[in-house]
Amino acid sequence: DVLKMEAPRDAKVIATILKAMGVEEMQPRVVNQLMEFLYRYITEILQDAQLYSEHAGRSEVAMEDIQLVRSCPPKFLIYLKEII
Repeated sequence: DVLKMEAPRDAKVIATILKAMGVEEMQPRVVNQLMEFLYRYITEILQDAQLYSEHAGRSEVAMEDIQLVRSCPPKFLIYLKEII
């Protein structure tokens, strides 16, 4: 059980969420795979948010940049990456 193991905090959080969703048993590699997907997803969102902040003339990412990334269609993000 991942919750009883010496595991990173993020792994324990993911295991707790899975348990809350009704998952009773899982292999530790399931949690590791979900952590990898989560880190990749967050990294992409933050990189895209950086593009928005640069486009707006800011040097730091604002919460509105992150919200905008999550609300925009992927084609728009591809276009924005090409013009910046």
